[in-house]
Amino acid sequence: ASKLPAIVVKDGANVPAKRADGAAVANALSESMRAQVAQISVPKKGAITLTLQSGATVVWGDADDSDLKAQVLETLIQRDAKTYDLTDPMNPTTL
Repeated sequence: ASKLPAIVVKDGANVPAKRADGAAVANALSESMRAQVAQISVPKKGAITLTLQSGATVVWGDADDSDLKAQVLETLIQRDAKTYDLTDPMNPTTL
């Protein structure tokens, strides 16, 4: 098994829930995708972002639909972009 990316959670309310959301995202990612993720940040509930090894950012949103978002990211990552927005996995965007 590949190692999980660092999950960074801001102190404050709901730390266990935020940590669980970060872990859910990490677990939804394929092993090859997980290897590209440097860090998963969960500053507040519903605001998950991934920082890729390339320096690009993935705006994940909440942990809902993480399996679908992970599948969409596999395809979207083939585009060269600074930001991949998966908050609505049915309408992902890149910048």
